[in-house]
Amino acid sequence: MKCIKINESQKNRLFESYNSDLYHFTNLEGIYGILQSNSLSMVTTDDEESVCLSRTSNPYIGYMPNTRYGLIFRLTLDTNKMQSSIRGMNIKPWSANNPRTSKIGNKFYSVSDYEERAYRDIEPLDEYCKRIDVFPEIKGNKLDKEQISILEKMIRDFPNWKEYIHIHC
Repeated sequence: MKCIKINESQKNRLFESYNSDLYHFTNLEGIYGILQSNSLSMVTTDDEESVCLSRTSNPYIGYMPNTRYGLIFRLTLDTNKMQSSIRGMNIKPWSANNPRTSKIGNKFYSVSDYEERAYRDIEPLDEYCKRIDVFPEIKGNKLDKEQISILEKMIRDFPNWKEYIHIHC
């Protein structure tokens, strides 16, 4: 086994850049507000004001929708485009306040959390959103007639978002 040495400059670049897509998960009520405003707006959580994002695309890890309709919506966001064109966009791992995180020196290392936080509203969203995927709340379930009807109505209500929406039934 050969060990590779990483200098301080390389270490800093590893922690400072993020070049993959990020995801935002929401429920039916949330997606209506998002599509209507064409924005992912910061919300105040228990510890700060931010937009919650995820590094994982898996809708069944770490997110539980608070909805009676049994639908999960995943927005895929172009991180590079957001960081290059939204003035002052700052995206950081949510680790400083995460109990599953350790602090080593000045850096926080998250052991099991996929969450990132953006500290600006993401708008206009249609410039940064690649797609919106819809999943049943329980992995392996099929969407029922009521859920399909709800999604058809949503597409009628927001025809300009139709090309973004992909239903996994």
